[in-house]
Amino acid sequence: MKSRTKKKRCLGHRLMFCACLLLCSAVWSTAATQASDHKRREIQLPDFPEGAAYLLSRLSNQELREIKRTEPVYLAILIREEMDLMIRREAVQSLAISRQTSQLTQLLDGLQRLEAGKNPHPNTFAQLGHLALEEPTKELQRQKAAIQQSLNSSRHLHTQAILYAALVEIDQDVEKVWKEARASGNQAPIAFLKCIQWIRTKQLQHGFMPILRPLLNLSTPLPLRSAAAVASTHVPGFEKEAFEILSRLLMSVNEPRTMLNAMLALPPRAWKGSVLDPLVHWLTLQADHYPDHRRKEATFVLFSQLADNVASHLQEPQASQLRQRFHTDGIRTVHLRVIPHILQFDKKLIVTKASQKLIIRVENPGVMPHNLVIGIPGSLVALGTAATTMINRPAGRDGKPFVPDIKQTLHATPLIAPGQEASLQIVTPQEPGDYPYVCTYPGHWAQMNGVLRVIKE
Repeated sequence: MKSRTKKKRCLGHRLMFCACLLLCSAVWSTAATQASDHKRREIQLPDFPEGAAYLLSRLSNQELREIKRTEPVYLAILIREEMDLMIRREAVQSLAISRQTSQLTQLLDGLQRLEAGKNPHPNTFAQLGHLALEEPTKELQRQKAAIQQSLNSSRHLHTQAILYAALVEIDQDVEKVWKEARASGNQAPIAFLKCIQWIRTKQLQHGFMPILRPLLNLSTPLPLRSAAAVASTHVPGFEKEAFEILSRLLMSVNEPRTMLNAMLALPPRAWKGSVLDPLVHWLTLQADHYPDHRRKEATFVLFSQLADNVASHLQEPQASQLRQRFHTDGIRTVHLRVIPHILQFDKKLIVTKASQKLIIRVENPGVMPHNLVIGIPGSLVALGTAATTMINRPAGRDGKPFVPDIKQTLHATPLIAPGQEASLQIVTPQEPGDYPYVCTYPGHWAQMNGVLRVIKE
């Protein structure tokens, strides 16, 4: 009984510590903004909106961050690509105050302006959607008419997905909003299926499964089937069912890329205890279709990423044999993906041989920046603690933000902006052991970590 109480107390302390780190991250951003505002340089802007917007569009992101914050500057920040979420949140709050409106009103306006731009980046939509769906349900309900009006006038899939998510939160009825989307035709049903990534409650997420099951078959048109496949990976508690359905579809379709992407979006718990032999056999056959000169093709990269995921749940020597089938030029490539909206990588363990050439590709589809730092065995806490002390002085080893310049640090990527990816090419250590990898962006390390396990052949 005492042991159980002690474990609960330790868990509580860990959760409190994580919460404190996240709070520190937010406080750091706000404090840094306030402290440096008086140091920012002023620039003369035209006194009409179009002229100010044009001049600001000629500035780089760094230049935009360094000038004095005024309403035109905040308007530019709100829809600028590759901006930090904290700065974008500051822009929303400041615009709402200066214009005497709600934050949601400014976000709806931002989505409309983003749509009107040239080739807006999907992750900018993702950040605005994240901020919009942070609003309390009562505020969403109060502005239902404005949300519906924005949805009716929107022509962009990402905006529509965000607004459908808002309607689901407002009505608390997934089936009702689905019927409305189907009646709207065109791309509305696909936008509705994409909206599940914004839904916050399990009960509403579970409401998508009765809609998704009939769509996950070969008779469904490809765009709708693809959207349903990805949506199924966002339903908590149905991971095993989604794995079985998607793996069957993957091995049946002629164009596998959409199903490969869906399979790769499954959370790690979907793979545990699943029957993998048919998938292993099928992947082995696919590898035979790709000679060396074709192994840089996008589809092969997806195959190799899936094979690596499968291998992580196999016993040796089967795991090594599968990985070997997808090696390129003697270099092993491992893919790490940030799970959006929760601070985790999609792999907690990477097993590799000693002194092996290894490329780790890190994909960041989330709404915050991340990095990847590899340290010596037993150094996780040291790396995380050192990163926490960098809140006010982020420049680290080789100028990389939030990379601790300490002896425990072995390798690191630069900071990876939302919607971007980076590759880290290394030769694995000669000594076997468990080498921690971690995101050292403020507040992330306690959850965003895993182990690079180096073994002898």
